[in-house]
Amino acid sequence: AAELPDDEDQRLNALQASGLLAPALRGTFDKVAKRVADAFDCPMAELLLVTREAELLHGSVTTVGGDGDEEPEHAAERSLSMAAHVVASGTPLIVPDVLRDARFATHPGLNERGIRFFAAAPLLDDAGRALGALCVMDTEPRSLNHRDIMLLENLAADVVTTAQMERDEREHAPVTTSPTQPPTAAGGPAEAAPA
Repeated sequence: AAELPDDEDQRLNALQASGLLAPALRGTFDKVAKRVADAFDCPMAELLLVTREAELLHGSVTTVGGDGDEEPEHAAERSLSMAAHVVASGTPLIVPDVLRDARFATHPGLNERGIRFFAAAPLLDDAGRALGALCVMDTEPRSLNHRDIMLLENLAADVVTTAQMERDEREHAPVTTSPTQPPTAAGGPAEAAPA
């Protein structure tokens, strides 16, 4: 299991305030995952958010295994979370070959899915706190160069920006009704008075 960040309580508050957890963004983040998988020519990509107890799957695409059903939002307990390692360090995690990495060679979630390559960049807020991770995976070992890692980091930054923009739009949306305005003065056609 990954260690907890020193500012875990602040990080959890930042996750709640970030807008990343908005259910309406799940479809958007599924598209992001597909774009990431295509960019790295990998069969799997996921957007994972790390809460106090678990990692939440909030966007995914896979072209190998499974039956095509939407995966559950609850992806793993935090003790088994790969994204939690990214959150703990606040830096990208690159595992060229899972089976040759002593930290993860016996990881049940990776082995069950046949994952050999795992790479993730943190989803960082403005204060540099890692709220989750944007991950890409393959069933074959592979490596990333410096440019690839920068691309993954930039895509992760785009995810956070998208969530912030959506959150700000919701917060500044015009109010359609006024609680002090009588219902009959709403501007619509007045009902005819009974004869």
